[in-house]
Amino acid sequence: MVMTRPPPDAAITWVFLVVGLLTVGCDSSGGNLTYSGTTRVIEVPHGGTPVMTDGVFSPGEWDDAARIEVNDSLSLYLKQNQGHAFVGVRSPDLVVPVFSLFISPAEGRVHQLHISAQIGERALDTSSADAEDPDFVWGYSPQWYANEIRWDERRLREIVESGAKSRDDAFPDVIFPYDGAEFQIKQSKYNAGEWRLRLEVAWHSAYDDPLVFPPGTARKDTDGWMTLVF
Repeated sequence: MVMTRPPPDAAITWVFLVVGLLTVGCDSSGGNLTYSGTTRVIEVPHGGTPVMTDGVFSPGEWDDAARIEVNDSLSLYLKQNQGHAFVGVRSPDLVVPVFSLFISPAEGRVHQLHISAQIGERALDTSSADAEDPDFVWGYSPQWYANEIRWDERRLREIVESGAKSRDDAFPDVIFPYDGAEFQIKQSKYNAGEWRLRLEVAWHSAYDDPLVFPPGTARKDTDGWMTLVF
């Protein structure tokens, strides 16, 4: 199953190997990446193509980004431009997934940027794995933005009121088209030349069993996370 979390004790090692040149400069272009070793540092390429954070991966929009094929149904894109970091998570085969980026800048705090029906963020309490985290501040996204999951509420009510399906079962039928998640984050938000980054993608009916990338990593421990260099 695409959304299954790998066993936490699995001996998973990985390396990013750049296929194509990731040079610094506005004319640099991205390339495909794979993983299977111990190195997990990626220099984020400079891209000149604008990204509209609507969740639709328009032709050419991410061609100048580094691309990581996470699995057959999900790809991760990374690029930067004029002080902004862009992260794309393309998953057109997954209906109504919920996305979270976990970012830890140099000072070591862990921030969770979340997309579902709303966007929101919070700083995790890393004092222990069991520490209770604060609530999200929904709709509040200082120095970043991403696409919320949007749907046709009137059509949803019609389906439910007709008795044809429950609200949960009807939800995939009324989602407006999108290919995944598109994040735009001001680099000054974290003011660091390197970020540690982790991704979770959760199916809307299985929040407790998300796909995790890099696999086997934990929310409050940055060991094994990607390191992005700007």
